[in-house]
Amino acid sequence: MLTHLALILAPLAPVTPCPGLAGVRTLADPGVLVADWREVHGALYADEALPANTPLALDRLCTDRGTCGPAHRVSAVVGAMHDQVAVVVAEEEKLRIFKDLSSLGGPGKTTIRPLGSGTWIQVEAESLGREPFCETNADGEEECVTATVISGYEYTDVVVEGGKVLWVATCLTEGDTQAPSTLTLEAGQYALQPCGGGTPVRFSLPHLQGCTAVNQPPHATVPGTGTAAAPELVAKHLAEGRKATKEKRFSDAIVAFDALLKIDEKHARARSERGFAKLIQGDLDGAERDFDQAIEHAQDDIKVRASSWFNKGLIAEKRGNPVAAKAAFEQAHQLNPSAATKGKLGLP
Repeated sequence: MLTHLALILAPLAPVTPCPGLAGVRTLADPGVLVADWREVHGALYADEALPANTPLALDRLCTDRGTCGPAHRVSAVVGAMHDQVAVVVAEEEKLRIFKDLSSLGGPGKTTIRPLGSGTWIQVEAESLGREPFCETNADGEEECVTATVISGYEYTDVVVEGGKVLWVATCLTEGDTQAPSTLTLEAGQYALQPCGGGTPVRFSLPHLQGCTAVNQPPHATVPGTGTAAAPELVAKHLAEGRKATKEKRFSDAIVAFDALLKIDEKHARARSERGFAKLIQGDLDGAERDFDQAIEHAQDDIKVRASSWFNKGLIAEKRGNPVAAKAAFEQAHQLNPSAATKGKLGLP
């Protein structure tokens, strides 16, 4: 299993080296103060009509009443559309909202625990990818596409104390094993063990507050990327693109992946998934360019390389080139044997 962390820290002065704090950031946002849960809904879903009453707002916001709602001083709101993580803190007769702490690629599961005099919130969500899949239609013809699959897990850790969010950490794993990050606090020192295991990251809040994005370690990268730039925006655009693809809004998916690739042009997964959207829309040349670049930049991601080769085979089929199609399917099969590649190659 590969584990990658990415550092995003708000610009602060003075610049102080912070080696090892990949994936952890302070939150300067003071939050938004609102009167009730209906206004929480309005702040998080501005494009929707306000619910008629509090119960309806809670039905939309709190998918897990064990971690969200009026019964809790600190609530975790994992968007009903599974695209954002927010925290709501009860403050006398009002509520303070901290929005867009993380973007999710799939449904989230929340755990809330006490930590010292504060609260530790952890949200675990499926990280979605795409793999080839073939089936026979009603006319007996084989149709192949790349389907959405679980490629790993995303973890968002949020620490709340004194009515505000102190810091947020994000972590991604690859593979089908759930291995959440762990956190302890002793004598003002946090020890955060990354998801998937590894050496704990130890820091104090003042230490963290002295850090800036300038000090980002060169090895801290999001899976499938060539740089560690703006990982929160990367995750946001990736989630938007995958959601649009799943809903067959392929033009919107391309727009989201375009935005991601402006941040990190070597993001192999975005290249591959934008290529798939272009393939569906009939832009074979554009799709092939994306798949070629995805293969080039995904040296450590076999599934991305395999699905890109498989889709290159589909392009060759559409162009009436069975020799090139077979060669591409063979490459995909060598990397990641599947029912789809076996079907295309006539293998048992």
